[in-house]
Amino acid sequence: MYEKGLCYYIGKLLYPLLNFFFKVTINGAYIILVGFLSGYPIGAKVIGEMVSSGNISKAEGKYLITFCNNTSISFLINYIICTCLKSSLPVLGDTKLTTFSVARCVPWFSAAGLTIGFLTTGLSLLAGLFFRGVVPPLFQALAAGFVWCAAEIIISRALHWDGLSDLADALGSSRDGEGFWQVLKDSRVGSFGALAMVCVFAGQVIACSAHAARGDILALVLAPAASRCLAALPFCYVAPHNPKSLGGRFSGGGTAGTKRLSYCLLAIMLALCAAAGVSATGLALLVSSCALLLLFIIRTARRQGGISGDFIGATIEAGQLLVLIFSF
Repeated sequence: MYEKGLCYYIGKLLYPLLNFFFKVTINGAYIILVGFLSGYPIGAKVIGEMVSSGNISKAEGKYLITFCNNTSISFLINYIICTCLKSSLPVLGDTKLTTFSVARCVPWFSAAGLTIGFLTTGLSLLAGLFFRGVVPPLFQALAAGFVWCAAEIIISRALHWDGLSDLADALGSSRDGEGFWQVLKDSRVGSFGALAMVCVFAGQVIACSAHAARGDILALVLAPAASRCLAALPFCYVAPHNPKSLGGRFSGGGTAGTKRLSYCLLAIMLALCAAAGVSATGLALLVSSCALLLLFIIRTARRQGGISGDFIGATIEAGQLLVLIFSF
């Protein structure tokens, strides 16, 4: 593009508008376009090349680097779609959800989980401060833990809890094949589903309360991110049972790149837990329990003929519980 002069002509088309707002040259207008469309580090790279070649001044380069090295629009679209589908967080505008766009957001499950983790932890800390000195320390910690869990349910619209309940009922029925899927798709909550939700919710509240009492903020923030990162992996190993369902549309994101990214992010989160003082025993139990959960989900899905959204919801809530329990 440099050699053929396309950069200049593209910048010239945008120059009247961008110069009015940003006071840049024609080449500077081109850099703004590239910076906002391509994402970092392309913006910084183009600025460096333009300055070195003399197409823009060093002063203009310093000015442009302050806002032209951005997150790409592609990332923002994927993140917004992921946040819309996996939570009730408000997003401006209507997003057309195609099978391709839904599949592309799978690698960003952990990013949506991290957002949820910051929100739930913030609300939990506020609850702890509100009840400080009003109730005994034990009830203060329980209030903080309950608020964390309640906020997670509200933000996620209880979507994952529905998956946990449905999968527990289907497993409790001891059926295989079509019988398993009939129970899984039944909107009614059975005894196994109710018990699973009560046990997981109680476990999460107790674990969150213990973390709140100790001031362990990191575990509260990372639990939603780690569990959603774990939930992206079954798509990489099992084909969907119904490709037209929401879970089936997500399965297109189960690529080799998603697998590598998920394992890498889980390793980073594990390292953060170790740096925060989590015991070696706790780390070993955390890794082994999450590995067993993932293996169980994958083996069950393969035995029943494919993966569905209910498997992913159950993985998220069960994985969240494991992270909260073993990150001490």
